[in-house]
Amino acid sequence: MHCQSANLLCRLNREIAAIQKHRDDSRRTLGREYDPVLVKDVDEISALNHERFYSNPPAESTLPKPPIPG
Repeated sequence: MHCQSANLLCRLNREIAAIQKHRDDSRRTLGREYDPVLVKDVDEISALNHERFYSNPPAESTLPKPPIPG
């Protein structure tokens, strides 16, 4: 059973990698704004900005401030 699971996981990993490569190659043909590296960077920056905003909301926001650790 263990060997079958490992084989299945390896096959799934190969298939996922192939699909991701196909997706990335397809995006590259659409132009620079769809380049996978650029999209990833933009997504990471956006996530960091959201985290920063919700961790320390601006004064004009109606969001509560997080508790200050003691």
